[in-house]
Amino acid sequence: MPAPPTSILDAWSFQEAKVQAIAGGHINLTFRVDTGDQAFCLQRLSAIFDPKLHEDLFAITEHLQA
Repeated sequence: MPAPPTSILDAWSFQEAKVQAIAGGHINLTFRVDTGDQAFCLQRLSAIFDPKLHEDLFAITEHLQA
């Protein structure tokens, strides 16, 4: 399974993070990112999805954070 691009890890300051692929997805590539004190889920969305989906995901994330 491919790793996330270095540019993505750099953008999120994950250069020193432990990145582990999560198997079992059907469409997207998914990774667990451990920074030591926090863990994140990083996904590369499949090209089959419209780019507008990213705006929807951002809105959902903002709502959940609120």
